[in-house]
Amino acid sequence: MAQLENGTINSTDYVREVNAEDQAKQSKLLHEVQLLLAQYNQLTISGN
Repeated sequence: MAQLENGTINSTDYVREVNAEDQAKQSKLLHEVQLLLAQYNQLTISGN
């Protein structure tokens, strides 16, 4: 936000960066859920 306020970045680039950050956070959470699912599946397959 400081870059936008200081004029070192335009609004289009700022929104693009915010969206990219949000997408990265969503991808991280998705991969965490996929890891948990794989771990639970492994426990189920192994009978534990």
